[in-house]
This record gives sequence, C-alpha cells and structure tokens, in this order.
Amino acid sequence: MSGRLPSSSGRAPGDAGIGELKDSLVAHARAFGAVRGPALLAVSAILRRSRTTTAELPAGGRSILLRSGSSDPRVFMEVMTFGEYDFPYPGQPRTIVDLGANVGVAAVWFAERFPEARILAIEPDADNFGLLAENIRSYPNVTARQAAVWSKHTRLSLVDGGQGSWSYYTCPVDNYYEGGATGMTEAICSGRLVDGCTVGELLDDEGIGQVDILKVDIEGAEIEIFADSPAWISRINTIVIELHDSLIPGATEVFDSATKAFMTRFKHGHMAMVTR
Repeated sequence: MSGRLPSSSGRAPGDAGIGELKDSLVAHARAFGAVRGPALLAVSAILRRSRTTTAELPAGGRSILLRSGSSDPRVFMEVMTFGEYDFPYPGQPRTIVDLGANVGVAAVWFAERFPEARILAIEPDADNFGLLAENIRSYPNVTARQAAVWSKHTRLSLVDGGQGSWSYYTCPVDNYYEGGATGMTEAICSGRLVDGCTVGELLDDEGIGQVDILKVDIEGAEIEIFADSPAWISRINTIVIELHDSLIPGATEVFDSATKAFMTRFKHGHMAMVTR
C-alpha cells in the first residue's frame, strides 16, 4: 500500500510474460500439487477469473483457501515453502500484529509456529479480508480487523496496483496529503475508501500494550507509519518487514532511522527483521 504505482520489472514484454507464467506454474504446483496446480491455473486462464480452492499446509492436517490464477499461490509458496518469515525470533511471543495480512497466509504461519500467541491480522481490502476471515476461523488465537495503517487517522483510497491481490496500496483521499510522503492526483486516488489509523491508535483500540512481533508488508505505506513511529515504537519488541524502496524511494532510510534502538538486525531474502 503505497503512494505510487509499482514500477515494471525491466524485462522485455515477451520475457516478462514467459517469466511470469513460469513463476505462476511453479507457485501453483507448490500450493496445489504438481498435477492439480497447473490444471487450476489453466482453468483460471481460460475462464479469465480466479477460483477459490484449498491448499494443504506443509505440516499437514489443515488447509487454507487460496485463489488460483492470482498471486495467492505465490505468497503461499514464499511463506509456507520458502520460510519467508522464518527468523530467529527471541523467546515465545505473546502478541503478534500482522499489518498487511492479505488472505492470512502469514497469520496462519505465525499461528502454527506460535499457537499460544495472540495474533491480530489487519487487512484493508474487502475481498482479501473475506478470505482472511475464513482462513483464521480454525485458529481461536487469531482475530482480524479490516483497516489500513497510516501516519494519522484519516480516510484512505485503496487502489489496485495492477499486480494481483497482494499489490493493493493506499493513498490519501485528498489530492495532496499535507505532511505525507507523496502528493497524489484525484484520478490515481479514486479507489475504494477504507479507514486509516495510526499504529498507536490501532494498539489502543485493541487493548494491546506491548507487541512482541510486528509484521509489516504494506506496499510502501511503511514510509508513512514509521514517520509517525515516535508515538508507538517503544511498544514494539521485534519488527519483521518487507521494505518497498522500488515503490517509495527512501522507505529503508526512514525505517532504519525509526529503529535505531533495535540492536539486532537480520536479512532473509527480501525481508528484514530488527529486534531489541
């Protein structure tokens, strides 16, 4: 969720199409099986719409709902197969907050790894939120809230970045957000409206005093929330984040400045973790 449209990959159109198809085939095979996965992708392509179906968790015994023909299988592969959030977390967390929960793949991963932790999953998009609510139904320690985080309490426009359900980003409804990271035109910021709140307001509303793990994957809006971080950063013990400098240049610089008091830092693929 950012203030700019995602940039292109830089590949030639033909190469990009072939590469994306190959990536999607691999992701569907990982999520749904070597035979079933490509078949589901083919059906979605023919019908020109995604199909909601189940994918078995690697540990077995439980499944999760994903949309074939969408970015969901890729997210599932990155989180469940490649261990995107598999960091050396200190101790046993009691409270985990997932900002940018999408359909709940990461929330389910955290619930499987830390079954005793209270997990709050935040997702602004209604379609993603509907699947998120279904996917956490069998986890009593996980709750979900449809909202977006920003540097102040405001109404935000939720815009499709054009790269699937994971690429939705937010921007202020105003043509120009005073004090925000970017100024956006009304044409770009004409998506669905969603409530935006600060991280501090969110924690207060949910009765959360301290957060052991804050997971952040919000498509560039991290530059907004960490600009507001002095109001709430002392309540966070560990942050695991995907930074989107390709969408909003300077996101890493703002994050690093906000987390100077976090002494331990790890990098895992395109994810980073800081802990006190």
